[in-house]
Amino acid sequence: MQIRTILVPVDFSEFTRMVMDYAAFIAKNFNSRMIVLHVLQSFEISEAVNWMEAVMPVRPGVDLLGQVRESAEKQLASLKAQYADLPVSIAARIEEGVPFVEIVRVAARDDVDLIVMGSHGRTGIRHLLIGSVAEKVVRKAPCPVLCVKNKEFQFQMV
Repeated sequence: MQIRTILVPVDFSEFTRMVMDYAAFIAKNFNSRMIVLHVLQSFEISEAVNWMEAVMPVRPGVDLLGQVRESAEKQLASLKAQYADLPVSIAARIEEGVPFVEIVRVAARDDVDLIVMGSHGRTGIRHLLIGSVAEKVVRKAPCPVLCVKNKEFQFQMV
Protein backbone atom coordinates (compact mmCIF):
# COMPACT_ATOMS: atom_id res chain seq x y z
CA MET A 1 0.00 0.00 0.00
CA GLN A 2 1.26 3.45 -0.91
CA ILE A 3 0.11 6.67 0.67
CA ARG A 4 1.72 9.33 -1.49
CA THR A 5 -0.57 12.26 -0.73
CA ILE A 6 -2.46 13.04 2.48
CA LEU A 7 -5.13 15.73 2.60
CA VAL A 8 -5.55 17.39 6.00
CA PRO A 9 -8.60 19.67 6.19
CA VAL A 10 -8.29 22.04 9.15
CA ASP A 11 -10.72 24.43 10.79
CA PHE A 12 -8.29 25.95 13.31
CA SER A 13 -10.30 24.50 16.20
CA GLU A 14 -8.67 23.58 19.49
CA PHE A 15 -7.70 20.12 18.31
CA THR A 16 -6.35 20.94 14.86
CA ARG A 17 -2.89 20.23 16.26
CA MET A 18 -3.93 16.66 17.18
CA VAL A 19 -5.21 16.07 13.63
CA MET A 20 -1.96 17.46 12.22
CA ASP A 21 0.06 15.19 14.51
CA TYR A 22 -1.73 12.10 13.17
CA ALA A 23 -1.24 13.21 9.58
CA ALA A 24 2.42 14.09 10.19
CA PHE A 25 3.09 10.68 11.74
CA ILE A 26 1.59 8.89 8.75
CA ALA A 27 3.33 11.21 6.27
CA LYS A 28 6.69 10.64 7.89
CA ASN A 29 6.29 6.86 7.93
CA PHE A 30 5.06 6.64 4.33
CA ASN A 31 7.21 9.49 2.99
CA SER A 32 4.00 11.18 1.84
CA ARG A 33 3.35 14.76 0.92
CA MET A 34 0.70 16.66 2.86
CA ILE A 35 -1.87 19.15 1.64
CA VAL A 36 -3.24 21.21 4.53
CA LEU A 37 -6.57 22.67 3.47
CA HIS A 38 -8.80 25.30 5.02
CA VAL A 39 -12.21 25.99 3.49
CA LEU A 40 -13.73 29.43 3.84
CA GLN A 41 -17.47 28.92 3.97
CA SER A 42 -18.75 31.46 1.46
CA PHE A 43 -22.24 31.81 2.91
CA GLU A 44 -20.93 32.34 6.43
CA ILE A 45 -18.50 34.99 5.27
CA SER A 46 -21.18 36.89 3.37
CA GLU A 47 -23.50 36.65 6.40
CA ALA A 48 -20.73 37.94 8.68
CA VAL A 49 -20.02 40.83 6.32
CA ASN A 50 -23.74 41.71 6.17
CA TRP A 51 -24.00 41.56 9.98
CA MET A 52 -20.90 43.67 10.50
CA GLU A 53 -22.08 46.27 8.00
CA ALA A 54 -25.46 46.43 9.79
CA VAL A 55 -23.91 46.72 13.26
CA MET A 56 -21.10 49.12 12.55
CA PRO A 57 -20.35 51.24 9.54
CA VAL A 58 -17.56 49.85 7.41
CA ARG A 59 -15.08 52.35 6.11
CA PRO A 60 -15.00 52.61 2.33
CA GLY A 61 -12.31 50.45 0.84
CA VAL A 62 -12.28 47.89 3.67
CA ASP A 63 -12.30 44.39 2.23
CA LEU A 64 -13.72 42.16 4.97
CA LEU A 65 -13.58 39.01 2.84
CA GLY A 66 -9.96 39.81 2.09
CA GLN A 67 -9.27 40.21 5.80
CA VAL A 68 -10.86 36.84 6.58
CA ARG A 69 -8.77 35.21 3.84
CA GLU A 70 -5.62 36.97 5.07
CA SER A 71 -6.25 35.75 8.62
CA ALA A 72 -6.71 32.18 7.38
CA GLU A 73 -3.50 32.44 5.34
CA LYS A 74 -1.58 33.56 8.43
CA GLN A 75 -3.01 30.71 10.51
CA LEU A 76 -2.10 28.19 7.80
CA ALA A 77 1.43 29.58 7.53
CA SER A 78 1.82 29.35 11.30
CA LEU A 79 0.52 25.78 11.34
CA LYS A 80 2.82 24.80 8.48
CA ALA A 81 5.81 26.37 10.27
CA GLN A 82 5.14 24.19 13.33
CA TYR A 83 5.88 21.14 11.14
CA ALA A 84 8.84 22.63 9.26
CA ASP A 85 11.20 19.95 10.63
CA LEU A 86 9.08 17.17 9.12
CA PRO A 87 11.05 15.55 6.28
CA VAL A 88 8.08 15.69 3.85
CA SER A 89 6.53 18.29 1.59
CA ILE A 90 3.66 20.31 3.06
CA ALA A 91 1.46 22.51 0.89
CA ALA A 92 -1.10 24.90 2.38
CA ARG A 93 -4.28 25.81 0.49
CA ILE A 94 -7.42 27.82 0.96
CA GLU A 95 -10.63 27.12 -0.95
CA GLU A 96 -14.00 28.84 -0.75
CA GLY A 97 -17.30 27.04 -0.65
CA VAL A 98 -19.10 24.30 1.24
CA PRO A 99 -16.46 22.49 3.32
CA PHE A 100 -17.31 18.85 2.53
CA VAL A 101 -17.72 19.64 -1.19
CA GLU A 102 -14.34 21.38 -1.40
CA ILE A 103 -12.59 18.67 0.61
CA VAL A 104 -13.93 15.95 -1.71
CA ARG A 105 -13.14 18.07 -4.79
CA VAL A 106 -9.51 18.63 -3.72
CA ALA A 107 -9.11 14.94 -2.84
CA ALA A 108 -10.29 13.91 -6.30
CA ARG A 109 -8.42 16.62 -8.22
CA ASP A 110 -5.11 16.00 -6.44
CA ASP A 111 -5.33 12.20 -6.46
CA VAL A 112 -5.22 12.05 -2.67
CA ASP A 113 -4.59 8.63 -1.10
CA LEU A 114 -5.81 9.44 2.43
CA ILE A 115 -7.78 12.19 4.15
CA VAL A 116 -6.98 12.80 7.83
CA MET A 117 -9.53 15.08 9.48
CA GLY A 118 -11.08 15.91 12.79
CA SER A 119 -14.58 15.15 13.93
CA HIS A 120 -16.16 17.34 16.58
CA GLY A 121 -18.47 14.57 17.74
CA ARG A 122 -21.65 16.62 17.62
CA THR A 123 -24.78 14.66 18.41
CA GLY A 124 -28.48 15.28 18.73
CA ILE A 125 -29.90 18.59 17.62
CA ARG A 126 -26.46 20.15 17.05
CA HIS A 127 -25.67 17.34 14.59
CA LEU A 128 -29.00 17.83 12.82
CA LEU A 129 -28.64 21.59 12.58
CA ILE A 130 -24.92 21.84 11.84
CA GLY A 131 -24.38 18.49 10.16
CA SER A 132 -21.16 16.61 10.14
CA VAL A 133 -18.54 17.60 7.60
CA ALA A 134 -16.55 14.47 8.50
CA GLU A 135 -19.56 12.21 7.97
CA LYS A 136 -20.25 13.71 4.54
CA VAL A 137 -16.60 13.42 3.54
CA VAL A 138 -16.49 9.76 4.62
CA ARG A 139 -19.52 9.05 2.44
CA LYS A 140 -18.37 10.91 -0.65
CA ALA A 141 -14.54 10.86 -0.63
CA PRO A 142 -12.70 9.05 -3.41
CA CYS A 143 -10.22 7.62 -0.88
CA PRO A 144 -10.07 6.35 2.72
CA VAL A 145 -10.73 8.86 5.50
CA LEU A 146 -9.21 8.76 8.98
CA CYS A 147 -11.38 10.71 11.44
CA VAL A 148 -9.57 11.92 14.51
CA LYS A 149 -11.87 12.42 17.45
CA ASN A 150 -11.19 14.96 20.16
CA LYS A 151 -9.89 12.96 23.14
CA GLU A 152 -12.02 15.04 25.48
CA PHE A 153 -15.26 14.10 23.72
CA GLN A 154 -17.35 11.55 25.58
CA PHE A 155 -20.22 9.89 23.71
CA GLN A 156 -23.41 9.78 25.76
CA MET A 157 -25.75 6.83 25.19
CA VAL A 158 -29.26 8.18 25.70
